[in-house]
Amino acid sequence: MNRERYAAEQATGCQQTADDLGQFFDGQGDKLRRDTARASALKGSWIEVPNAGAGSYVEVFNALGCNEVKAIETTSSAGDWMFVVLTPSGEWAHAWQENRHPYCGFKYLIGLDRFKTLKAAKEIAFG
Repeated sequence: MNRERYAAEQATGCQQTADDLGQFFDGQGDKLRRDTARASALKGSWIEVPNAGAGSYVEVFNALGCNEVKAIETTSSAGDWMFVVLTPSGEWAHAWQENRHPYCGFKYLIGLDRFKTLKAAKEIAFG
């Protein structure tokens, strides 16, 4: 477990429920293969991950094809946070993690707007 995941899970009390992320689902509860989840996420669909904890965001976004994840807003004690992620196209996008309460885990969204630089993505995020 990395330092960021540990800190996030300690701060929220929302821990990953298994050693791995397990099965991914679409918003209707249908199981998704990882490649299908990746393609859907990059088209702006919510991806639900019942095993995820508040600190699983890097692992989830990596699984969805985003190799860099920068936290932007992490003040929600429920783990409803905002990020900027580097998409496979080499552009940055806003991304979100939301708690699935009353169900376990979190759901994830990669926004459709793309930015050439991390700086541009952060500037838009903060308005």
